[in-house]
Amino acid sequence: MDTPSNKPLFGLRVLVTRSREQASDLSTRLIRLGAEPIEAPVIRIEDPEDWTFLDQALAQITSYDWLIFTSTNSIDQFFKRFFEKDLKVGALASTRIAVVGRATATRLQEQGFIADHQPDQFNAEALVEKLVQNEVMKKTRILFPGADIARKTIVDGLTAYGAEVLPVTVYRTVTVETLPDEIISMLEQKMIHLVTFASSSTVRAFTQTLGEHGLTRLEGVTIACIGPVTRSTARDVGLSVDIMPEEASITALIDAIVQYRHHSQ
Repeated sequence: MDTPSNKPLFGLRVLVTRSREQASDLSTRLIRLGAEPIEAPVIRIEDPEDWTFLDQALAQITSYDWLIFTSTNSIDQFFKRFFEKDLKVGALASTRIAVVGRATATRLQEQGFIADHQPDQFNAEALVEKLVQNEVMKKTRILFPGADIARKTIVDGLTAYGAEVLPVTVYRTVTVETLPDEIISMLEQKMIHLVTFASSSTVRAFTQTLGEHGLTRLEGVTIACIGPVTRSTARDVGLSVDIMPEEASITALIDAIVQYRHHSQ
């Protein structure tokens, strides 16, 4: 019989730091496995302050050889504006699309497109490597919709091979200034067992909300990061990372948490 106490994460209280729009998937999976997720969104996803640059790119969309997406947020925001401008999917008929990550590829399929390129590893470095290995980048026109704080890996990496890369902001990552008092209280009372980070921006935002001596509140708390870039950021701000899956995905992160719990009991 599948009782709550038989579930692999029974009794584990997990702080989920993703934006509110993205937290539900992770939280739902944690609940199924017996954990108690506590949602504390430390970032908000908002529209860019100005759509002008994207609008100009959309007006010339047929001139781009490639579209690159590195997150589900970038797909959601790009296509929201795409359809607001009354553009039809046929406008992208001659544009190839590259993505990073399985969730991003799935979200692209929901918009009616199949990715032409998707690296086995879920990071920007792997995407650049796959593209330059398989395609001639010289004078290739690439549109790269992303966050206002996007890493420069894509732009610098492909420009070095002669591509013309236009990064355009399609969303802003806004940091929440403070954590709710009840969350702070739970951390101080050691009621949180594990904290998950699914992006570098959540790491930076979370530590900012904790304040100057906030890291002491995380002593004894297990830290789980989705991938090497997020882990590197966590280490840079002084966190000790206990869990990181081989594949940078929510599914793999959950599996790694289950394995860690099993071995630590």
